Amino acid sequence: MDSPAKPSLAAPATASRRYLVTHREHHARMMPYVDALPELAEMLGRSEPLAFAERLEDECDFILGEMLPHIVTIEETLYPQLDRMMDKRHTMQPMREEHAQLRSLVESLCHYRLDVAAGRLDEADAIGLRRILYRLYALVKVHLAEEELYLGVRRRKEPTRTRRRPRLGGTGLIASPPL
Repeated sequence: MDSPAKPSLAAPATASRRYLVTHREHHARMMPYVDALPELAEMLGRSEPLAFAERLEDECDFILGEMLPHIVTIEETLYPQLDRMMDKRHTMQPMREEHAQLRSLVESLCHYRLDVAAGRLDEADAIGLRRILYRLYALVKVHLAEEELYLGVRRRKEPTRTRRRPRLGGTGLIASPPL
């Protein structure tokens, strides 16, 4: 998977918009997998072990191949820019801490993944795995929604080309830019 372009804060608006679209598109591609986590949790003990193992494998492939690289990219590109833009008044540390929580949940999920593949999942393990799937779902949903808000902040605060404020009719009044 190609990594998105990493424009500087002084990048032209078109490059910056592409960057934001790339992250938003990536979030959109992630949502079906994230939304499937509760359904996967409900499959535990209610579906054939092989069917559950296959679905869990698909989710884990997504998490390891898409979500974790997304976390790295966001931490290396978006968060430092937002830290600078907000003059350290509101840092991205809480979001980084959530990333650490996500990594911990993924590590636990991978442990259970091995047990599921080997057919060693007992009732207590099933409860633990179900809990991880629900926690992962809840944390990722809220986290991605908050990231979308930060993408909007970044767009509003980025340098733009000189704006011309349009004049209204022949009145000589200057129109205010949209909020």
